Amino acid sequence: MTDTPAVDGNAVARIAAYAANLTYEDLTDLTVTRARQVVLDTLGTALGGNPTRLGRLAADYATTMQPGNEASLIADGRRTTVEGAAWANAVMAKHLGMDDAHRTCGHVAAELVPLALALGEYKHLDGRTLVTALAAGYDTIGAIQPAVNEPQRVKGLDQKGQSGTLASSITAGVLLGLDEEKMAHTLALSMDMACGTEQYVYDSGLCDTKDLLSGYAARNGIYAAKLAAFGFRGPPGALDGPYGYYLAFGDGFDPVYLNGIGNRFVLSETGFKPHAGCRYVHACVDATQELLKSGQPPLDDIVSIEIGTYEEAMTPNFRVNYRPENVGQAGFSLPVAVSVVLGRGSWYREDIEAYDEPEIRRLWPLVTVYM
Repeated sequence: MTDTPAVDGNAVARIAAYAANLTYEDLTDLTVTRARQVVLDTLGTALGGNPTRLGRLAADYATTMQPGNEASLIADGRRTTVEGAAWANAVMAKHLGMDDAHRTCGHVAAELVPLALALGEYKHLDGRTLVTALAAGYDTIGAIQPAVNEPQRVKGLDQKGQSGTLASSITAGVLLGLDEEKMAHTLALSMDMACGTEQYVYDSGLCDTKDLLSGYAARNGIYAAKLAAFGFRGPPGALDGPYGYYLAFGDGFDPVYLNGIGNRFVLSETGFKPHAGCRYVHACVDATQELLKSGQPPLDDIVSIEIGTYEEAMTPNFRVNYRPENVGQAGFSLPVAVSVVLGRGSWYREDIEAYDEPEIRRLWPLVTVYM
């Protein structure tokens, strides 16, 4: 059977051609350095996520439901299938909320790095191939996520499970050595696996979805690449077609979205979170820590706290939650963040878990948030 080639020049074909032909030698020194940092950072976050309830549950599920000897679980020692390891390690890497953060592409490493490590281990690939695959994945999400970011936000759609899946498929395709045609089908097939909403921010603490979405993306990226390698085909218009991703999750396609492909490396632009929790509270955390440099005031003497911020940091309203019911909700809340940092000096997982201590809780209603 002869495969139908991907349509030349459309969005899927252009991204696929770029990824299939990208080499390690094409990358800038900063991109290579940042790739190393991203891998180490993700390993660290996964190590921290491993002993938690969700980390253990994910590891136990992967080894029970997907038994195999293809790849390792981080900090665990047990082995499972490639898909099982990528899924479980991605869940662990996401759980602490300390994964990387790109200004427009969001959190990417928790999806791509566990996938790359699992496939790299299984295929006995070298570090240069892994770095190249990560760069291709980041560039894919850089061509897609900025175009849909605002519409997704309004609709409550989740970036990790959606554009994260598309990026994961390209990273998997590079690691499997797919040619342009197979790469195009990989990306196209992954579009219909992109999923997820952010309802978990309202039901935080009552569900595990936030972290499972990273696992879905890592697993589905591998699945799409394997399907394409086996001969399955995806719709050539998966991105820019009449019912493609750009319109389904955004406002439609504009060729300008692809201008960055081959001209910049999104991986080199990603950053690392100095604090846990939602990155929209981090400016507030930094400002509070700066105030504390002149000495910590007695908490009983505080009568009011004002936070001047920007629209994205206080909308939707879960970001200004004065009555969080659990640690998950507390991690998104500006009033809680400033209260915790005033009391404890930092904003790591163990600090967020102390959100409900009486002297900290007294501060919550004293906070006014405004633009």
